[in-house]
Amino acid sequence: PTWLVKRWLAEFGGEATRALLEWNQSTAHVHVRWRAAAEPTSGLVPTPWPGFFRLAHGHWGDIQPALAAGHCYLQDPATRLAPALAQPAAGENWLELCAAPGGKTLQLADLMGPGRIVAVDRTGGRMKRFEENIARWRAAGLATEIVPEGSDVLELGPEHLGARGLPVQFDGVFIDVPCSNTGVIRHRIDTKWRLKPDEFAQLAEVQGRMLAAAARFVRPGGKLVYSTCSLEAEENAEVIEAFLETETGRGFVLEESAVGRPWEHGHDGAGAFRLRRR
Repeated sequence: PTWLVKRWLAEFGGEATRALLEWNQSTAHVHVRWRAAAEPTSGLVPTPWPGFFRLAHGHWGDIQPALAAGHCYLQDPATRLAPALAQPAAGENWLELCAAPGGKTLQLADLMGPGRIVAVDRTGGRMKRFEENIARWRAAGLATEIVPEGSDVLELGPEHLGARGLPVQFDGVFIDVPCSNTGVIRHRIDTKWRLKPDEFAQLAEVQGRMLAAAARFVRPGGKLVYSTCSLEAEENAEVIEAFLETETGRGFVLEESAVGRPWEHGHDGAGAFRLRRR
């Protein structure tokens, strides 16, 4: 749509916008994150990103047994940015919000090893899929305790967690917010036709409220990780900047950020930010 192209021209410039448009019109590869100790199955082509492989054409049948056994997961390399920023350590307690279907949960768990992740998302089909994925990973060997919790992020309170004997403050809180999906248009081609110009401001407002809700659960000195699959500054840096100006946000400092841009990095777009509670 013309309005979306104009938006990108204003934010990224002509050369980058043309490269992004060409990327979005190209064929999307299937990427696999291999997590088993055994060698990857046939049909997986190495990529520049450790642990991630591109599935070669015609090899879908080869990967099916490994998927069913929890040895790998279909995941674009852009998804590595936020878990890598999180840097979970063994023995920590983490709260993951908007966790389903669980791809980033698995990355956090693999980075953490022994420890606990309380994984929150609304009850329904996505949470059912999350629990099915977790069951496969446990069967394949999973050192992390993962505790699913069906709840809306904006309604979750310490009393919900305390009633289940869970912590009310965590070493780290990870939130992968609902967003415009402009970083994954090559995979979700309906996005560019579904979006409306005023949706970005609406999304940013909700994202800010969700980030503030997540912040309540971070212990002093703990980490707060914010993640999107959007290319827009309005949903990424500007949400963080606005949060840091609030009463709650002034208790945090931005430590590090990472942005994935398809025309620069060769994978989906994403934004990731790690804040630290003072």
